[in-house]
Amino acid sequence: MARHRLVPAALTALALAGAARALDRLDIAPDTLRGAAVTVLNAGNPVRARTMAEALLHRDAEDRTALSVAMQAALGMEDNAAAAEFGRRLWNRADAPEDRFQVARLTALALARDDRFTAAQLWLRRAAQSAPDEAARAEIATNYRTVRQANPVHWDFGLSLAPSSNVNGGSSADTILLFGVIELELSEDAKALSGWDYMADAKVTWRLSRADRSLTLLGFGLAVDGYWLSDDSRARAPDFDAEDWRLIDADLTLDHRWVPTGTARLAGIQAELSATTLGGDGYANSLTLAHWRDFRLGENDSLHLQAALGRTEYVQSDTLADRAAINLQWTHDWHAGVTALSLGHGEIWSDRDDFSYVSNVIAIDHDFGALTEAVSVSVNLSQEHRDYDTGRTDRTIALGSMLSFDTAEVYGFIPQLSVTARQTESSFDRYDSTTLSTRFSFTSAF
Repeated sequence: MARHRLVPAALTALALAGAARALDRLDIAPDTLRGAAVTVLNAGNPVRARTMAEALLHRDAEDRTALSVAMQAALGMEDNAAAAEFGRRLWNRADAPEDRFQVARLTALALARDDRFTAAQLWLRRAAQSAPDEAARAEIATNYRTVRQANPVHWDFGLSLAPSSNVNGGSSADTILLFGVIELELSEDAKALSGWDYMADAKVTWRLSRADRSLTLLGFGLAVDGYWLSDDSRARAPDFDAEDWRLIDADLTLDHRWVPTGTARLAGIQAELSATTLGGDGYANSLTLAHWRDFRLGENDSLHLQAALGRTEYVQSDTLADRAAINLQWTHDWHAGVTALSLGHGEIWSDRDDFSYVSNVIAIDHDFGALTEAVSVSVNLSQEHRDYDTGRTDRTIALGSMLSFDTAEVYGFIPQLSVTARQTESSFDRYDSTTLSTRFSFTSAF
């Protein structure tokens, strides 16, 4: 009995008088110290538990039990920076998904307590990837939304790749009639060329201010849109260089939102400045001002109204174009799905007739939600009618569907596959086109 009573006394001395040196001197078995450290931690003494854990780490820097105790003890001591560092070291040594889940969750907690919200969000995505069950994953999603609300900085990333029958927006016609009399054959690079369309974008948004009923945001975004031609298209149009048509867009936005006192549920105004390059050369600079309001019409219905004004300067042609648009969207929740009907009207005025037109759009979208446990489905149909000042008239019909593979979630991102068929019929044959594209992308699950 006496010998067993001496062990806790020796461990207390370690905690109080330099555990690493005492451990070597007394030659306490590591397993004994590990058990004691866990016991002391569970008894609510994080300081002693951390001292014991650090003594173990002095012997073996990869001791997983010691790292776990040290991380939890540091959290108990509110030493959040140390807890996050212990968590990072433990993550690299954790093997079982349950262990990785707990490590990532606690590391995110330490980072959030230290106001390192963006890093905490990354660790919560790691936790979601290792969540042992749906309840644990739902808890992580809730925690993620809470941290995102607290974070004054928000990041958005997008990446998609799409095989397309018409990446260059070329004509589906082989010939055109000039002045209605002379038939001219189109060059191959003016016709539809197949290939791959790629898009990548990143945006960072800072919360400048937040009050009970208002919010002000500043955002900066960068987007790239380009394509590669298929082998067949390169053979048909060897002089066509897709790099000359790569668009890069940078934009700066100022966004203010508030809860009005009238019938509107939410309102906002936004100013956006953007600069676009084409093939590496300056292409266009734009300014857009918009105002929108959301209205609740009933338990299951809502209305979104937006009006916008803008001006675009096309650098290479030294052309100005002013624009105005108004859009109305009604949304109904059927409980088994959501339907949205949109109407839009827009006009562009320019000193060039081929830049000036009136546009009317009608679109309907329906989100079926989860049709199976693994797949969610939405469909959309739209028609746009354009009348140009040149006398040209275009009618474009588009039909699309999107599949979201909910059970294939990776680090909180869900893969999506969209298929779109688009046809434009123009009074000028040159602008007739047909496009079929399939796009693969990811969206955040929370």
